Amino acid sequence: EDAYPKIKSFAVRLFFSSLVVYLFAYIVLERYFIVIFGNGWIGAVAFIKYLLFVSFFSFIFSPLSNLFNYFEIQHLNLIWQLAWLVSNVAIFYFGSILGLSALQIVMLFSIKQSILYTLGILGFMLIAKRESKHATTKDLLA
Repeated sequence: EDAYPKIKSFAVRLFFSSLVVYLFAYIVLERYFIVIFGNGWIGAVAFIKYLLFVSFFSFIFSPLSNLFNYFEIQHLNLIWQLAWLVSNVAIFYFGSILGLSALQIVMLFSIKQSILYTLGILGFMLIAKRESKHATTKDLLA
């Protein structure tokens, strides 16, 4: 049996699970964060909203990243990790040079991370579709 349908189904389940969890967290965050942590943390709410957005994509990407090993494409993992590192350094470096606020830097970081995770997820799906013709579900579970 072709492994791609299982991988696709898993990715879709991850997406909807993540959507439910993070949408709920986003909605209740503002209302209960201050109640739980106090008024001293009111400024953190804006940051956490952006970081929740990144966590949404990370929740989907992280389990799928095991496919780097399964499909023996560790070289793509190295490229992805280098892109992640260089783009993080660039955002914080140029953000400080341009005098951006901490919130603006976190916003740019969140957008960049979300794009990288989305590209990674789409990349896995394309590779899985191409490579799974040679692999079976039995291989995937082994």
